Amino acid sequence: MVKRTHGLLWAAAWLAVLLASGSAARATTLVAGGNYAGQNLANEVHKNEDLHDIILTGANLTGIDLRGSNLTDALLGGALLVGADLRGADFTGASAPGANWTNADLRNGVFTGVDFSGGNLSNTDLRNANLNGASFLGANLTGARTSGASFNGFTVLPAGFNTTGMVFVPEGATAQLVLAGLGVLAALPRRARSIR
Repeated sequence: MVKRTHGLLWAAAWLAVLLASGSAARATTLVAGGNYAGQNLANEVHKNEDLHDIILTGANLTGIDLRGSNLTDALLGGALLVGADLRGADFTGASAPGANWTNADLRNGVFTGVDFSGGNLSNTDLRNANLNGASFLGANLTGARTSGASFNGFTVLPAGFNTTGMVFVPEGATAQLVLAGLGVLAALPRRARSIR
């Protein structure tokens, strides 16, 4: 009994040291529509969470793991997302002017209509991401990997940006892809299949 108690006390002391040093995993409870502006959420894990309409303006999200999460219409202006893991996350309609995404992994994410203006996206991984209608006005995309990423006529890219390897989605094609995914196109008469 004495040995067991001693072991538990030692484990509790070690946990206290880890928590005090910040080395132990910690996570803030995030909720959709919640306001976390300016908070330090660095290195937290929030995979596959519904965080639509969340306010993360000016927050420190360095190294955060938001894989597969729903951040539609999120406010991220001036946020630090350096080295964040955002693979497969949905940021549709989010506003992130001036945010720092350096070295972030955005592969397979949905960034339809996102405002990246004035942001730093240097060395980000945007491969196979949906960038339809996103605005990169004044953004830094130096070293960004974009092969397979989709963009359309509403996407605003920096002047001279090289779109080699990216997929241009003509107007109306997105609706066709959605309908095809639902199996609706096969049911339409041939002349109604072309959506303009």
